[in-house]
Amino acid sequence: MATFYNPTQWHYQEVTLAVGTVTAALLFLLYKVYVTVSTNGKEKKFTKKSLPKSSMSILETIQMMAGRKVPIQLFDMAKDLGSWNFELNLPVPGHPKVVVVAEAEDARSIFRDSLTEKPKSIYGQLMEMSPTKSPSMFAMQTGAEWHRRRKGTAPAFSQTHIRRMNQVAVKHTEKWLKEILTPMVQNNESFDVVKELLKVVLRAFSETALQYDISDEEIYMFITEWDLIAKEYVLKSAANPFRKYLTAILPERRRAVQACDSVYKLFHRIINNYRNLDSPMEGTVIDLIMKNPTFKNDENIIASELFLYMVAGHDTTAISVSWILMELEKNPQ
Repeated sequence: MATFYNPTQWHYQEVTLAVGTVTAALLFLLYKVYVTVSTNGKEKKFTKKSLPKSSMSILETIQMMAGRKVPIQLFDMAKDLGSWNFELNLPVPGHPKVVVVAEAEDARSIFRDSLTEKPKSIYGQLMEMSPTKSPSMFAMQTGAEWHRRRKGTAPAFSQTHIRRMNQVAVKHTEKWLKEILTPMVQNNESFDVVKELLKVVLRAFSETALQYDISDEEIYMFITEWDLIAKEYVLKSAANPFRKYLTAILPERRRAVQACDSVYKLFHRIINNYRNLDSPMEGTVIDLIMKNPTFKNDENIIASELFLYMVAGHDTTAISVSWILMELEKNPQ
């Protein structure tokens, strides 16, 4: 049988991508010590909830976050502490503490709490990636503008469209099994499962959400350039916001800016492709965004929104499935 690439042995680029995803999407959920809400005209005060704290030092925590086994180490840490929610010894400018929230009900409560805000140290960097330096729905704080954008695209995730997405995903997966995996098995070849699944996910997303037939060259460009963007904006600039003022003397920062330009050219092609369609499908992500007056038909703002939709959905899915495959391979029973 073919051997797939063990996700615990990713080279640095995949590691950075995974760490960026984990850091931006999971870890930086700020736990509110005291929350005051209005209930029937009365103020209700929730008492402080004590959380176990990791015994790792600051240096050890930073090394872990830059390492290759972040998800497994966090899982083991939760088991050792006896809690799915725990505090990390990780300093983040502007935030009193960094908490891992893996308890489903607690995470749901945080997301539903109207007082919850997105950490500017992380999400503010998403604005820097945009040519307009304006916030997308993913970067802006909750409010009227955020609600208009969110409600405007919500129909794209109705049962009908989710069913269509699943069908397209199955189609691309079966094609990959037949054209890529089967020959590898026959030739007893190994492969990088993360990279292969990224390609499958990007093809399915592009077809269903963007009504675009993305090429192999465009997929390679997006994966490569997003890796550079994630390193600079999600990790380095989030930790040191002064980097944006030093672009002229930082080669890595300049290269990340070039990567943003390349990626945005792709999304401008996607926008032009949609406009040239004879009968675009109604209710897809791109259809709803293009018709939403909130975006004022501004191509740069629309491209920023589409870019972050693709970012939000491709690596999380591919990496999660990769870990599942690894566990299934280790535990075939």
